[in-house]
Amino acid sequence: MFDTGVFDQRVRETACCLTDTETDVGLVELMTDLHRSESVVAERKLAVIAELFVRRTAEIESDGAWTSTAHEVVEAEIGAALTMGRAAAGRLIGLGMSLRTRLPATREAMARCDLDLYRVRLIEDATANVTDDCIGEVEHQLLEQVLAPQRSADVEPVRLPSVTAATTYRPDAVLDTWLRVLAGGCEWLHCDVAAWNTDLDHHRPFDHSDPAAGGPTVAGNLNAYCRNHHRLKHSGHWQMDAEGGIELTAPTGHRYRPRSSGLLGGRPDGVAGGGHLADRGVGRRTREQNTAARIRAERRRRQAHLDAVRHGSRGARPPETRAPDDPAPF
Repeated sequence: MFDTGVFDQRVRETACCLTDTETDVGLVELMTDLHRSESVVAERKLAVIAELFVRRTAEIESDGAWTSTAHEVVEAEIGAALTMGRAAAGRLIGLGMSLRTRLPATREAMARCDLDLYRVRLIEDATANVTDDCIGEVEHQLLEQVLAPQRSADVEPVRLPSVTAATTYRPDAVLDTWLRVLAGGCEWLHCDVAAWNTDLDHHRPFDHSDPAAGGPTVAGNLNAYCRNHHRLKHSGHWQMDAEGGIELTAPTGHRYRPRSSGLLGGRPDGVAGGGHLADRGVGRRTREQNTAARIRAERRRRQAHLDAVRHGSRGARPPETRAPDDPAPF
């Protein structure tokens, strides 16, 4: 049940392939592979802990020894073996037993490297008070949301607040509140800063000299970013495409789609009437397309470095390809 020989060999091969010749793209790919390997290790460890708890429970019940409960006995064993306190050991027992008895599909997804330990803990917390007769359906719905955030869905059209002055730099109070409710938080990847503590950034830069020329202050041209990610967006290291939903491109060419945590967090496209709508004919990129994009990005960086060397400025950064936006409306 717990033979991990082949798995151990795969993990060792993955962990030992780091060399000084790795490209930036290669490092990110290796980091991703190792993170996925952690999920398999964590799933096996939790399965072992759950098995140990089941065995100790059976032993104590058969011996009739109730001086210590099975939970206390296993806590002590885990704490000694993994050098942790009772509370931490108890949490591992609880999570391991939840995956074994209540969340089998979550455990299988973790074993496939589709879920990391962080998201598994979130699922367990979200289902802690769900009764046994409902847990199967609730787990199924949660996994659909977590594993397929970009799936198609029927979304009712949303009526935007009327825009009284799209040519002013700062949105009015109604539009400002509306955007923050929709975003829920910073719209960068996995950021947990609340929307009320973010800047509203113009995706298409606001033209201060001629406001009517472009960069309107409308819902379709504004995104909520915390101060850190607002600066990062304008640093030139990352590129952003907001047509049909935010898509971020890392310096290595990896592309990511953040998921809003706000009112329309599950929407598959832009807000109706917001100035940009999704092209429903464009799906997610395939693995081959992602690989090709990363290779192109790596070649562009190398070419920029060679150009800098030829001009006698080794190490100089290539010129910014995007004009910085105006300061934040705060």
